[in-house]
Amino acid sequence: MIEQYGWSDALRLAFELHARAGYIPGRIIVQQRLANLVATDVGTLSAKLSGRMRHEAREASHPAAGDWVAVSANATEGTATIHAVLPRRTAFVRRAADSVQTLQVIAANIDVVFVVTSMNANLNPRRLERFLAAAWQSGARPVVVLTKADLCERPEAQAAEISTLAAGCSVLIVSVREGLGLRALMDHIKPGETCVLIGSSGVG
Repeated sequence: MIEQYGWSDALRLAFELHARAGYIPGRIIVQQRLANLVATDVGTLSAKLSGRMRHEAREASHPAAGDWVAVSANATEGTATIHAVLPRRTAFVRRAADSVQTLQVIAANIDVVFVVTSMNANLNPRRLERFLAAAWQSGARPVVVLTKADLCERPEAQAAEISTLAAGCSVLIVSVREGLGLRALMDHIKPGETCVLIGSSGVG
Protein backbone atom coordinates (compact mmCIF):
# COMPACT_ATOMS: atom_id res chain seq x y z
CA MET A 1 0.00 0.00 0.00
CA ILE A 2 2.64 2.56 0.99
CA GLU A 3 4.51 2.05 -2.30
CA GLN A 4 1.87 4.24 -3.94
CA TYR A 5 2.89 7.01 -1.53
CA GLY A 6 6.54 6.82 -2.64
CA TRP A 7 8.01 4.13 -0.36
CA SER A 8 11.32 3.03 -1.89
CA ASP A 9 14.35 0.83 -1.32
CA ALA A 10 16.28 3.87 -0.05
CA LEU A 11 13.59 4.58 2.55
CA ARG A 12 13.49 0.91 3.51
CA LEU A 13 17.22 1.02 4.18
CA ALA A 14 16.87 4.20 6.26
CA PHE A 15 14.09 2.54 8.25
CA GLU A 16 16.00 -0.61 9.23
CA LEU A 17 16.84 0.60 12.74
CA HIS A 18 13.19 1.41 13.44
CA ALA A 19 12.06 -1.92 11.97
CA ARG A 20 14.35 -3.76 14.40
CA ALA A 21 12.68 -1.83 17.21
CA GLY A 22 9.33 -3.24 16.11
CA TYR A 23 7.90 -0.15 14.40
CA ILE A 24 6.26 0.01 10.98
CA PRO A 25 6.64 2.78 8.38
CA GLY A 26 3.95 5.26 7.50
CA ARG A 27 3.52 8.57 5.74
CA ILE A 28 1.61 11.52 7.11
CA ILE A 29 -1.11 12.39 4.59
CA VAL A 30 -3.06 14.86 6.73
CA GLN A 31 -1.45 17.04 9.40
CA GLN A 32 -3.71 18.01 12.29
CA ARG A 33 -3.21 19.65 15.65
CA LEU A 34 -4.31 16.73 17.84
CA ALA A 35 -3.69 13.72 15.60
CA ASN A 36 -2.25 13.09 12.13
CA LEU A 37 -3.61 10.72 9.51
CA VAL A 38 -0.86 8.27 8.57
CA ALA A 39 -0.96 5.86 5.61
CA THR A 40 0.55 2.46 6.47
CA ASP A 41 0.42 -1.09 5.15
CA VAL A 42 -2.25 -1.88 7.76
CA GLY A 43 -4.48 1.02 6.77
CA THR A 44 -4.83 4.74 7.35
CA LEU A 45 -4.42 5.41 11.08
CA SER A 46 -5.03 8.32 13.43
CA ALA A 47 -1.59 8.89 14.95
CA LYS A 48 -0.42 10.96 17.91
CA LEU A 49 3.13 11.80 18.96
CA SER A 50 4.81 9.71 21.62
CA GLY A 51 5.50 11.44 24.91
CA ARG A 52 9.21 11.62 24.14
CA MET A 53 8.61 13.27 20.76
CA ARG A 54 6.22 15.81 22.26
CA HIS A 55 8.83 16.67 24.89
CA GLU A 56 11.86 16.87 22.60
CA ALA A 57 10.53 18.21 19.30
CA ARG A 58 11.00 21.85 18.44
CA GLU A 59 8.54 23.59 16.15
CA ALA A 60 10.47 22.78 12.98
CA SER A 61 10.98 19.17 14.04
CA HIS A 62 7.33 18.29 14.54
CA PRO A 63 6.08 15.81 11.93
CA ALA A 64 4.55 17.51 8.89
CA ALA A 65 2.42 16.43 5.96
CA GLY A 66 4.57 14.25 3.70
CA ASP A 67 6.91 13.04 6.44
CA TRP A 68 7.83 9.38 6.67
CA VAL A 69 7.47 8.20 10.25
CA ALA A 70 8.03 5.16 12.45
CA VAL A 71 4.88 4.15 14.27
CA SER A 72 3.53 1.54 16.62
CA ALA A 73 0.06 0.66 15.34
CA ASN A 74 -3.20 -0.65 16.71
CA ALA A 75 -4.90 -1.59 13.45
CA THR A 76 -8.00 -2.88 15.25
CA GLU A 77 -8.68 0.55 16.75
CA GLY A 78 -7.28 2.45 13.76
CA THR A 79 -4.75 4.32 15.90
CA ALA A 80 -0.98 4.66 16.07
CA THR A 81 1.81 6.41 17.95
CA ILE A 82 4.58 8.26 16.11
CA HIS A 83 8.02 7.53 17.57
CA ALA A 84 10.44 8.94 14.96
CA VAL A 85 10.63 10.93 11.72
CA LEU A 86 12.87 9.83 8.88
CA PRO A 87 15.28 12.42 7.42
CA ARG A 88 13.56 14.74 4.94
CA ARG A 89 14.70 15.03 1.31
CA THR A 90 12.87 18.31 0.75
CA ALA A 91 10.83 20.65 2.93
CA PHE A 92 8.54 23.65 2.58
CA VAL A 93 9.06 26.00 5.50
CA ARG A 94 7.53 29.24 6.71
CA ARG A 95 8.00 31.43 9.73
CA ALA A 96 5.74 30.49 12.62
CA ALA A 97 2.84 32.90 13.07
CA ASP A 98 3.99 33.92 16.54
CA SER A 99 7.71 34.21 15.80
CA VAL A 100 10.13 36.00 13.48
CA GLN A 101 12.84 33.39 14.04
CA THR A 102 11.13 30.01 14.37
CA LEU A 103 10.68 28.09 11.11
CA GLN A 104 7.75 25.73 10.69
CA VAL A 105 7.75 22.83 8.22
CA ILE A 106 4.43 22.70 6.39
CA ALA A 107 5.18 19.91 3.88
CA ALA A 108 8.02 17.45 3.43
CA ASN A 109 9.47 15.07 0.84
CA ILE A 110 7.89 16.82 -2.14
CA ASP A 111 9.22 15.93 -5.60
CA VAL A 112 7.45 18.42 -7.87
CA VAL A 113 5.98 21.85 -7.12
CA PHE A 114 3.43 23.16 -9.60
CA VAL A 115 3.55 26.95 -9.31
CA VAL A 116 0.13 27.91 -10.65
CA THR A 117 -0.99 31.30 -11.93
CA SER A 118 -3.79 32.29 -14.30
CA MET A 119 -3.28 34.10 -17.60
CA ASN A 120 -5.72 36.92 -16.90
CA ALA A 121 -5.60 40.35 -15.30
CA ASN A 122 -4.50 38.80 -12.00
CA LEU A 123 -1.15 37.62 -13.40
CA ASN A 124 1.53 39.18 -11.19
CA PRO A 125 5.17 38.44 -12.13
CA ARG A 126 6.52 39.59 -8.75
CA ARG A 127 4.16 37.28 -6.89
CA LEU A 128 5.15 34.45 -9.22
CA GLU A 129 8.81 35.08 -8.43
CA ARG A 130 8.07 34.76 -4.69
CA PHE A 131 6.32 31.43 -5.22
CA LEU A 132 9.21 30.22 -7.37
CA ALA A 133 11.73 31.23 -4.72
CA ALA A 134 9.83 29.19 -2.12
CA ALA A 135 9.69 26.22 -4.48
CA TRP A 136 13.44 26.31 -5.22
CA GLN A 137 14.23 26.74 -1.53
CA SER A 138 12.25 23.62 -0.69
CA GLY A 139 14.56 21.44 -2.78
CA ALA A 140 11.74 20.19 -5.00
CA ARG A 141 11.49 20.64 -8.79
CA PRO A 142 9.36 23.66 -9.78
CA VAL A 143 7.07 23.64 -12.80
CA VAL A 144 5.18 26.80 -13.78
CA VAL A 145 1.57 26.19 -14.82
CA LEU A 146 -0.19 29.06 -16.62
CA THR A 147 -3.92 28.35 -16.43
CA LYS A 148 -6.97 29.89 -18.14
CA ALA A 149 -5.08 30.37 -21.41
CA ASP A 150 -8.43 30.83 -23.16
CA LEU A 151 -8.71 34.21 -21.38
CA CYS A 152 -5.42 35.45 -22.87
CA GLU A 153 -5.13 36.94 -26.36
CA ARG A 154 -1.44 36.02 -26.77
CA PRO A 155 -0.72 33.07 -24.43
CA GLU A 156 2.52 32.03 -26.15
CA ALA A 157 3.98 35.53 -25.92
CA GLN A 158 3.02 35.84 -22.27
CA ALA A 159 4.48 32.41 -21.54
CA ALA A 160 7.74 33.51 -23.18
CA GLU A 161 7.89 36.50 -20.84
CA ILE A 162 7.26 34.28 -17.82
CA SER A 163 10.02 31.91 -18.99
CA THR A 164 12.56 34.69 -18.47
CA LEU A 165 11.52 34.82 -14.80
CA ALA A 166 11.45 31.05 -14.42
CA ALA A 167 14.89 30.11 -15.71
CA GLY A 168 15.46 26.39 -15.35
CA CYS A 169 11.74 25.60 -15.03
CA SER A 170 9.28 24.11 -17.46
CA VAL A 171 6.49 26.58 -18.28
CA LEU A 172 3.18 24.99 -19.30
CA ILE A 173 0.20 26.69 -20.93
CA VAL A 174 -3.09 25.11 -19.79
CA SER A 175 -6.76 25.63 -20.53
CA VAL A 176 -9.17 23.12 -19.05
CA ARG A 177 -12.01 24.63 -21.08
CA GLU A 178 -10.15 24.00 -24.33
CA GLY A 179 -8.34 20.84 -23.22
CA LEU A 180 -5.00 22.56 -23.84
CA GLY A 181 -1.77 21.42 -22.17
CA LEU A 182 -3.29 18.72 -19.96
CA ARG A 183 -1.18 15.91 -21.40
CA ALA A 184 2.00 17.94 -20.92
CA LEU A 185 0.94 18.59 -17.33
CA MET A 186 0.39 14.88 -16.66
CA ASP A 187 3.83 14.08 -18.09
CA HIS A 188 5.33 15.79 -15.03
CA ILE A 189 3.49 13.44 -12.64
CA LYS A 190 5.29 10.13 -12.23
CA PRO A 191 4.29 7.06 -10.15
CA GLY A 192 5.63 7.22 -6.62
CA GLU A 193 6.32 10.97 -6.76
CA THR A 194 4.63 13.57 -4.58
CA CYS A 195 3.39 16.78 -6.17
CA VAL A 196 1.98 19.94 -4.64
CA LEU A 197 0.31 23.02 -6.11
CA ILE A 198 0.99 26.52 -4.84
CA GLY A 199 -0.47 29.81 -5.99
CA SER A 200 -2.98 32.50 -5.18
CA SER A 201 -6.65 31.75 -4.58
CA GLY A 202 -8.67 31.36 -7.78
CA VAL A 203 -5.82 30.63 -10.17
CA GLY A 204 -7.04 27.10 -10.91
